[in-house]
Amino acid sequence: MRKGSFFEEHIMRIIKEQDSGLPVVVVSHKHGHSATTILN
Repeated sequence: MRKGSFFEEHIMRIIKEQDSGLPVVVVSHKHGHSATTILN
């Protein structure tokens, strides 16, 4: 399993949700600590 592609898809999903108007904190909590670590 390629970790890179998984994280790219993960980040793209987060960016799309941010574009739809959700606060970064809400998105980070929803996706877990891995997402928070990447964003910070």
